[in-house]
Amino acid sequence: MSCILNLNRAGWWRKKVGRSIFLISLVAAAFPSTGIALPARLVLALDGIAYRDLKALQAGITGTNFWGQPYRRQAFGAAEGYYPVSRMISTFPSTSDVAWTDIFGDRPLPGYQRTFYSAAANSEISINGIATSTEREAQMDWDLRSAFLRSMGYLYSAHMFQYEAHALVRNFFDTRREGGNYYAYIRSSDDAEHMQRDILSLLCQLDSQLQKLRARYQAEEGHDLQIVILSDHGHNHAGPGKRVEIRACLEAAGYRVAKSIRSPKDVVLPTAGIESWVEIHNSPAETEKLVQRLCQLKGVDVLAATVPDQTNHFLVMNQKVNGPAFSGIPRTTPSDILPKRATRSTTVRWSRCLPETASSTLTASPVPTPGWQRP
Repeated sequence: MSCILNLNRAGWWRKKVGRSIFLISLVAAAFPSTGIALPARLVLALDGIAYRDLKALQAGITGTNFWGQPYRRQAFGAAEGYYPVSRMISTFPSTSDVAWTDIFGDRPLPGYQRTFYSAAANSEISINGIATSTEREAQMDWDLRSAFLRSMGYLYSAHMFQYEAHALVRNFFDTRREGGNYYAYIRSSDDAEHMQRDILSLLCQLDSQLQKLRARYQAEEGHDLQIVILSDHGHNHAGPGKRVEIRACLEAAGYRVAKSIRSPKDVVLPTAGIESWVEIHNSPAETEKLVQRLCQLKGVDVLAATVPDQTNHFLVMNQKVNGPAFSGIPRTTPSDILPKRATRSTTVRWSRCLPETASSTLTASPVPTPGWQRP
């Protein structure tokens, strides 16, 4: 009898559980969910993508591969709902931290990069650019945070780009909010450019991923996803980078590369990573002498420095155009774009692997919303 009672009790329990689940289902159906919609717009920040590369992809590119087979590449076209790519003018120098800070309207940085010279401390400050994040990176809904994976971008650029694209899409669908923007940042596109990978092929792969994302979004939300793609600067595909002997030039002229400025012949040279420019912090009295010497250095293209005692003017020199003369040009760039303490520096830029100052903006907005204007 005990066995029969146990079976009946189990059956009664199953019925109760079944009724409870059924009732819970009815309650869930009776009260529609709120605040679980996907974001209305994807704002994708691609590091280091040039305007002319996206423009070429929109028009279509034909060529021949290594085996002599013809190919055609086209991406982000009008048929997908994208508007023609727009040109943006980057900061000078066109370094990622400064440019992205300006684009997203964040607080001015203490230096051009994460290894910088602090005038207040009269010292070079070194911060690991791989293991740390700036304000604009912290604001992203998704970006690669692992220092190890970030470093892999300089070894396996194409693979890391594919990884970031997949991770972005996966994380996007894990984010539920009532409309609004979803901000994502892909850094390995710039790594791929520096390592001379086939960036056009990678962009076509990204376009394919975004098409799948938009198709799934349409199926789930019942309307199109707006996509805005931004970049901070481009690359001119000039070929392999060449080292410019800036340190040897300074030492040959009697200057001492140091961590702080203690005498007129001390200069601070905060460099880190792969760069197409160099900033030199020096005593203001030495600025014109430095510019005269550095403009003769092989590989230097443009020099710019603040005019001593005239904080609203630059000394700008282009060896190919201006020759040995100086030109005082008023500063028209908003002061919050450049670090506030960059008044005692000479910025040197050379032409090999030079990031273009024209970055890109790309928008897919088949269904514009109020307050969101077409570029």
